[in-house]
Amino acid sequence: MELNLNLTYATLITGLPSTSSSKPTNYSNLKSSVLKTQVYQSPAPSVDIAKLPGDVEKKSDALKDSADILIAKGADSLFQQTNITTTEEDGTQTTVKDYDRDSLYHNVKNFIEDYNALIDSASDSSNTSVLRQTLSLTSYTGAYANALGNTGITIGKNNHLSIDEESFKESDMNTIKAVFNDTNSYAYTVSAKSSQINYYAGNEDNKIDTYSPNGVYSNRSNAYSVGSLYNSCS
Repeated sequence: MELNLNLTYATLITGLPSTSSSKPTNYSNLKSSVLKTQVYQSPAPSVDIAKLPGDVEKKSDALKDSADILIAKGADSLFQQTNITTTEEDGTQTTVKDYDRDSLYHNVKNFIEDYNALIDSASDSSNTSVLRQTLSLTSYTGAYANALGNTGITIGKNNHLSIDEESFKESDMNTIKAVFNDTNSYAYTVSAKSSQINYYAGNEDNKIDTYSPNGVYSNRSNAYSVGSLYNSCS
C-alpha cells in the first residue's frame, strides 16, 4: 500500500479515546484518533520516516516486557505475599506477611512509562496498520478507565496514563490483581496488543530495508490480512 508522506499534524487536546465502533480508514483520521486530536492541515515538519518503524518496534517490545512482568504467575509472580519488615522512628522493627506494594508500584509505574512512550512513538508512524492497532490499544484502555481509576491510574492528555503513588498503594489488592495479573486482565490484553503493533512495525521496517534504487521494494514479510489481525484484537 502506498502511503502519503505529506502528513497532517494536530493540536493536542485532553480526553479519553473514542469508544465508537466505527474504524477510521484514512491516515489523518487514524492519527487524530490515536492522540484524540482535532486535525488541521499544516506544512509537515521534516520527519525521518525510516527511523520510525524501528522505534515503534523497540517501544512495543518494552511495553510487552513490562506487561509480562505484571501478568507472571507462580514463582515469578509479583502478587505473592512475603515477609515485609518496617522500622518505626524509635527503631522498633515489625515483620508481617503482606504484598510488596513498593515493588508492585515500581513495576506498574514502569509499565505506564512504557505505555506512554509507545503511544508517542506509534502516533508518529506513517504505517496505517500501526495506527489502527494503536487506536485499538487506546480505545481498550479507555474502556478500562473506571477499573484503572480504582487503582490510582488516570487517562489524560495525549491518551497518556498517570499514576498516583499513594492512591495505588492504598488500593484494594484484589482490585490491583484483577487489572494487572488475572487471566484476560488489562495488562494481559495490553501485552497481546503490543505484539500486534510490533508485528506491523516490523513489516514496515522490512519494507524500508528492501527498497531498491528505483524505489521498488520486495516485501519479505508474511502476507497477513490487516482486517483479520485488527478484528482479532478489537
